[in-house]
Amino acid sequence: MRLIRGRRELLSGILSKYTDRDACTCQLVELQKQVPSLYALLSVNACALALTHYALAPAWLTVALPGGMIGLCALRAVHWWRLRPQDISGPEALKRLRGTTILTVLFSAFFVVWAMMLNGYGGPFEQGHVAIFVAITVIACIFCLTHLPAAALLVTVIVIGGFSIHCFATGNDVFIAIALNTAFVAVVMVRILVNNFLAFLQLIASKAEAQRLSAENER
Repeated sequence: MRLIRGRRELLSGILSKYTDRDACTCQLVELQKQVPSLYALLSVNACALALTHYALAPAWLTVALPGGMIGLCALRAVHWWRLRPQDISGPEALKRLRGTTILTVLFSAFFVVWAMMLNGYGGPFEQGHVAIFVAITVIACIFCLTHLPAAALLVTVIVIGGFSIHCFATGNDVFIAIALNTAFVAVVMVRILVNNFLAFLQLIASKAEAQRLSAENER
């Protein structure tokens, strides 16, 4: 508890040293480098999962649903690629970050539900592919959303939570072990993400302080 309280105090102190515009704009700049890669990875993984279940599941599960979501991923990737975060004001940047968080949660919820629906088709190899899809998805989201920890945490809870419930419901010891192992890895990665984000905030605060001192020296 003391460690958690210390981290909260550290985060609060850092947040008080820079403006919302500085923080949100820097987050958008970093996310622009990572989010298109996240959408590309989700699209490729979805194509692979749909392909392995194409002959086993209905066409609406292997063609229609993933095709529509991959199209949305492509549109979002192009949107992020064309974004110019340096020209976005502080309030607008904050609004875009919140919108990104909401969309990320919706995308992750859809993909995990879709994967669980496909898990009812095929044999142990196809079911193993579903488990790998879920694990890779949550790991990729955590890495690519390092500078948006709220979205990364929500994605982790939704994906791992849904996957774990499904695995425990099957009663299969192997799938239960996979769910527990994936959850443990995700928790460790989220902890690392929080540490990296705190370092990111410290860097922003140090840069702002250096600019302030430089302006004072110039005056």
